[in-house]
Amino acid sequence: MSVATQRNIGAYVKALSGSALIPVVAGGGLDDVVQNGTTIDRHAESISVLLAAKLIVHADIDLATSETATFDIQIEDRVPGGAFALFKALTPLPVVLEAAEGVYVFELDVDLGPAKQEIRATLKVTMSAGATDTVDVMMVFLVGGPDEQPIT
Repeated sequence: MSVATQRNIGAYVKALSGSALIPVVAGGGLDDVVQNGTTIDRHAESISVLLAAKLIVHADIDLATSETATFDIQIEDRVPGGAFALFKALTPLPVVLEAAEGVYVFELDVDLGPAKQEIRATLKVTMSAGATDTVDVMMVFLVGGPDEQPIT
C-alpha cells in the first residue's frame, strides 16, 4: 500500500450500522439474551460487493466489584430469505470483564469473500449481578472491498 493510500484510507472503507444502542441492565430484559444486529446486504447496489469488514463493538461498562459481564460476539450470514447461521465468532470466546468501568472496544476482522449475501452481527451480554450493573453497547461495521474508489 502506498503512502498516499495510507493517508487516504477513508476512501477505501465505509462505516455501516451494526446495531442500534443496546442498553443492558443486570437482571433486565436484555441480560443474557442474543441481540440481532442490522442485516447488511453485501451486494447492495449503493455499496457494491463488500469483501472485508471489521466489526467494532463499543461498550460503556459499569460493574460493581467482583461482578462480571460476559460478551459473546458473532457474525452470521445467509442467502436472502434464508436462516442466519454462524459465519465467524470473536475468539477467544467468551470475553469476560470483571469489576470493569469505562469504555471498552472489541474488534473482529472478517474476510467476507466466502460469506453469503447477507450478514449481521449478534451480541449477547451476560451479567453476573442484579440491577446495579449496566452495559451500553453499540456495534458498527467498517467495510471495504468494492472495485470502485472512493467507496460510497
